[in-house]
Amino acid sequence: MEFNESVQLTKALLVILLVTFCSATDLAVRRIPNVVLLPALATALFLNSVSGGVWGLVDSLCGLVIGLLMLMPLHVLGRMGAGDIKLLAVVGSILGSWGAILAGLATMAAGGILALTYVLWLVTKPAVIAKIPQVVHRAMGITPTPIDGMTWRTVGAAEIPYAIAIAAGTFATLAYLQILTEAGVK
Repeated sequence: MEFNESVQLTKALLVILLVTFCSATDLAVRRIPNVVLLPALATALFLNSVSGGVWGLVDSLCGLVIGLLMLMPLHVLGRMGAGDIKLLAVVGSILGSWGAILAGLATMAAGGILALTYVLWLVTKPAVIAKIPQVVHRAMGITPTPIDGMTWRTVGAAEIPYAIAIAAGTFATLAYLQILTEAGVK
C-alpha cells in the first residue's frame, strides 16, 4: 500500500468512526462532544497537510469552512444545535472542499428524510394528532407560546438527532467518491 493510499484509508476510517460515535452520543444524550471533534479536526488538518502539502491544508480548511457554512443558517434560525454544525465542519475538513460540498448536500437530503420520518411518527401518535393545528400555527408564528402540554424543545427541531443525517450524508459521499476503493479496501 502506497503512502497516499494509507492516508486515504486513515481519513476514511477517521470520518467513519467520528460520525458513528457522534450519532450514538446524539441519540443517547442529544450532544456532540467537542472532546471528540477537536482531536478529529487536528488529525484531519495534519493528514491533509502531510498528503497534500500546503494545498492539502488549504483544501482541508476550505472544507471546514464549507461544512460550517452549509448548516449555519439553520443554527442562526434556532433550528439546529451548534454540535451538528461543528460535526459537518470537521467532516468537511477531513474530506476537503469538494467532499464537504457533497457531504453537506447529501446530509441535507438525509436530514429532510429524517425530518419527514419524525413528523410522520409524531402524526401517528394520537395525543399529537389533536395538536397538529397548534403546531402549524406555532410554526407560522401565529401562536406566541408553546402548545399546551408541550415544551419549546418538543416543538423545535432539537428533538431530531441530526448527527444521523450527517452520518448518512458522509457515508453516501464516501461511496460516491469511492474513497475506500481508492485506499485499497475492496
